[in-house]
Amino acid sequence: KNKTLIDRYLQAKGFDKEYYTTVLRKFEIGEITNEEMQRVINDVAMAMSSGKQIHMGIYSKYGNIRFLNQEGNLKCSTNTWSEGDGHAVYITGICQMGFIVSSWGEKLIIPFEDLMNSGSFIISASEIIDKTNNITQKLN
Repeated sequence: KNKTLIDRYLQAKGFDKEYYTTVLRKFEIGEITNEEMQRVINDVAMAMSSGKQIHMGIYSKYGNIRFLNQEGNLKCSTNTWSEGDGHAVYITGICQMGFIVSSWGEKLIIPFEDLMNSGSFIISASEIIDKTNNITQKLN
């Protein structure tokens, strides 16, 4: 759905470019091992270093995922938010505690341990490709 809208926008502006989104990781059930989580972190780091925009969908069906402020204090969680069953965020960085995300106009941290225990999230990477020169451009 988003791809079609963005591609139409790019065409209308005269750009010979195309929007792509790739699912990096998707977990729906159970707990994630340390090794699996390390692979998720590595995949996100590699995608970010290549200029891709990283977004994550978080779902509240299996466990509690916290959103912490920069001091480590609770902003909200999947148990207390008013977002319904899911919420989307942009991953803007990685710290020792978790993914740094942009959500609700704030810089927040989603702890790795919460993702490992909830097992219900999807991480995707997006980019715009110049069709004539095969040049990747970072989304703004």
